[in-house]
Amino acid sequence: MIHYINFFFNNIEYDEYYYQAEFSSPDVNVHCNFRYNRKTKCCEEIWNYNRPPEEIEPLPVWWLEKKMQENGKLHRCESKISY
Repeated sequence: MIHYINFFFNNIEYDEYYYQAEFSSPDVNVHCNFRYNRKTKCCEEIWNYNRPPEEIEPLPVWWLEKKMQENGKLHRCESKISY
């Protein structure tokens, strides 16, 4: 399991049931696209990945949930950068 510190979600699309986006974490050389079911709290599909999905999961989708609770919406791009 990878511990993500800095990461980016790009091209975010969402509704009450799903998140879909591109994910990248340059610090650990991970990138992929994913579809996450907000009701079941599971990643339903991962594609365009550079490492096997079992190595990159769980994705830090909690960050999207946090931003959604704070702002009531998500921007097209969301990121977490630690300095």
